[in-house]
Amino acid sequence: MATAQIEVFKRLNLQLQMTDAVTLIQQTAKLNEAQNILRYAAENPALFDYAVVGTALSTAQAGNGASTNVLDSANYGLPAGALFRVTAAIGATPTCTYALQGSPDNANWSALTYSDSATPATFVASTFVMTTAVTKILYVKSAQVGVRYLRVLYSANTNITNTVDVLVF
Repeated sequence: MATAQIEVFKRLNLQLQMTDAVTLIQQTAKLNEAQNILRYAAENPALFDYAVVGTALSTAQAGNGASTNVLDSANYGLPAGALFRVTAAIGATPTCTYALQGSPDNANWSALTYSDSATPATFVASTFVMTTAVTKILYVKSAQVGVRYLRVLYSANTNITNTVDVLVF
């Protein structure tokens, strides 16, 4: 199977696993089909098995402020949404507050509505805090009016080095 075809099924698998429970029940056959095709292609259909093919927003970034890079979603079209993967490497007494932000013009930023992969049907637009060495996967819906650019804002950062990438699907 061609790599491009495998990528389509990886994205479909990812998208279906991040939907709410009702949609997931309605789409079970489609999810099973995508996962079986991935298994046949010797790929692991587990949600977090994929290398990120999107944009690295921060690589080992410490301190407060915006992520080193910004994703221009116009390059991708945001047909279904985006996944942020936030990884924290910690030192002593770690803490960091995170805000997922979107902008229409790369100048005026506002909070994005997102859900944690642990609770994909619960969407919030608030900040979150990490105090341990952990990786969080956050799903951002595409239907956020006027959002073209994506970034992460770090504040109250004490002894955490952040690596963040975003996958648009």
